[in-house]
Amino acid sequence: MSFRSKTPFASAPEASAPCVARERVLAVLDQDDFARARSIIDGFERWPSFDDYVCERDGLYIGMSCAGHDAQLLSISIRSFERWILHSGVSPSIQALDQFAARIFAFRLQPSLPVVGISAADWKRSGQDIGPRDGRFTIPIALALYQEWLGTLAHIDIFTQLPSADIYARILMESWADS
Repeated sequence: MSFRSKTPFASAPEASAPCVARERVLAVLDQDDFARARSIIDGFERWPSFDDYVCERDGLYIGMSCAGHDAQLLSISIRSFERWILHSGVSPSIQALDQFAARIFAFRLQPSLPVVGISAADWKRSGQDIGPRDGRFTIPIALALYQEWLGTLAHIDIFTQLPSADIYARILMESWADS
């Protein structure tokens, strides 16, 4: 007996499952985030319902595990992903969501590593590493958003020196990893 899904896979497992610490990472969203994702992420409209989405993600996870891959399902906040898109300049896609989940997974494994904030353009040229390289995480930041953030802090008299781009990048990563 064979079973066939009426819904075509929205993503190929190898293309959308980035690898961190030898684990393939798949992002999963809750039902409210799924509804929001359908309006902003290319490919989400292919799932007629939240249940179809969950079944496919679970199926990919089980399939990868049965094929001998270490796999990880990671719950992600769509709001964090949206902030990531603003900073990285990456187009919202299922693959980008999985790559974001892999970055969060890598950071959660090694949260004490240094975080370096670089411009999105420099990050794209440097290879868009998912995990740490040379003992640190490199995170893209939108310079306009960083400048705006600095502008809001300038009105607070507690700083003798405004936070660096690296501190800003760490705050972003920690907020994304906590949500």
